[in-house]
Amino acid sequence: MSVVAVGDVVGVGVVGACALSDSFSCGGDAFGAGELLEGAVGFGATLTVNPPAPMSLTLSPSTVPGGRSATATVFLNASAPPGGLWLRVSHNNPNRVWAPSQVYVPAGMRSVRFTVYTYRGRGVASVQITVATDGGSRSAILTVR
Repeated sequence: MSVVAVGDVVGVGVVGACALSDSFSCGGDAFGAGELLEGAVGFGATLTVNPPAPMSLTLSPSTVPGGRSATATVFLNASAPPGGLWLRVSHNNPNRVWAPSQVYVPAGMRSVRFTVYTYRGRGVASVQITVATDGGSRSAILTVR
């Protein structure tokens, strides 16, 4: 199977999701490079490939005393593309949590782990941690005591 990267131009215009090998397959119909499908845009059309998106985000433990850390694990809905994938990381309480702003997923991998550090403070804080790509995002709550 050939690899198609985001933004690559292929030899036929296609609407919908397609698999690319020696021929293209869309919705069960296969056709060779150079053939046109009825309703296809035509030669030189761009095939848009959506980037992998976070499928889940888990925090372990999900409740920690201030000053301790938690491990975040992200699973993607597809393998990271050639060249890898950067995930954006954000949270809503910089007074109680520190996390990296980006995490790298190496090419071919479907998951990554990173550490979320917490600070001591008064009371209990529920902090939303979010990971995102251009394909989507997932969030989880970390409770800091």
